Amino acid sequence: MRELRERAGRLAATLAAEGVPARVVDSPAVVGGGGAPGMVLPSAAVALPEAFAAPLRQGPTPVVGRTADGSCLLDLRTVPAPADAELAAAVRLAAEGLARLRARW
Repeated sequence: MRELRERAGRLAATLAAEGVPARVVDSPAVVGGGGAPGMVLPSAAVALPEAFAAPLRQGPTPVVGRTADGSCLLDLRTVPAPADAELAAAVRLAAEGLARLRARW
């Protein structure tokens, strides 16, 4: 869990320094596929505003987060560490698209 939280912290700090509203949150991960029903693993996620969910899914590198309480959560338990830079690039692209959309309105 400590490693996931550290990765999430680095990613959120990098994005926040670039103007993307990102923060670290604890995120319970549920084991899927029926392999271990009801088993919950502690995890960490980068939380973005919920508006990021659709642009991330629809981007050239689709990213599927979980939405909860007005946030789009990118749980790093499901992302291999070598893919952190690619994840950050997808978030930046989504942020740029949202900024262009806001500028039109």
